[in-house]
Amino acid sequence: MPDLPILIELSDYFHVSLDDLLKEKEPVVELIPEDKRKSIEQMFLRVYVDTEHGDRVRVNLPLALVKMARDMGLDIPQMTDNPAMKNIDLQMIMRMIESGVIGKLVEVDSANGDHVEVIVE
Repeated sequence: MPDLPILIELSDYFHVSLDDLLKEKEPVVELIPEDKRKSIEQMFLRVYVDTEHGDRVRVNLPLALVKMARDMGLDIPQMTDNPAMKNIDLQMIMRMIESGVIGKLVEVDSANGDHVEVIVE
């Protein structure tokens, strides 16, 4: 049995939840057949940004809200008011999701040290 206090320290050190620390590896990206897909209303868009300055941004949006915002012409920076997410192409991400692609859709490590992940679950 793992020592819980040590696991808590590790999760703090690596800036991850205990669930993320302990769960098994999942496939990074999957193409789900149309008959097995979840409804958009049951899915989430998760955007994680770690900047070179130490800023940590975690945005979890219901896909139904993201779809509604897209239909209204809004983009993620307008929804979150966060300039670190200005280069995320919401239209492309929604097309991928509607085609059945889920998982880690985008992972970027910039030259200046910023790290961005876009995940659909």
